[in-house]
Amino acid sequence: AEDGIRDLVRSRGLGDVYKRQEPSGAGGSNVVVEFSDGAVIKYDTASSTLDVSGATMLNVAATSIILKGNVAIDGNLSVAGNISSDGAITDSDGNNGA
Repeated sequence: AEDGIRDLVRSRGLGDVYKRQEPSGAGGSNVVVEFSDGAVIKYDTASSTLDVSGATMLNVAATSIILKGNVAIDGNLSVAGNISSDGAITDSDGNNGA
């Protein structure tokens, strides 16, 4: 498709069956959107899990973003602004700067 999203319209011709298959992992409780650059968004309605992969950068822009639950960052964290906490901020050695 022109917007880079794989067209999932069912084909009537046998030759198109191989061109228009659903992305890998789609079906059942899984909804998959695959983009022409290889980026993939998967949503599993059974587990309420959203996965985004293959993107070089993920931008989320909003006035406020609230993350509820445990958050793990596998990599470096860069903050342009202040960090505030209602609890202690502790490093991997157990130091909390107190």
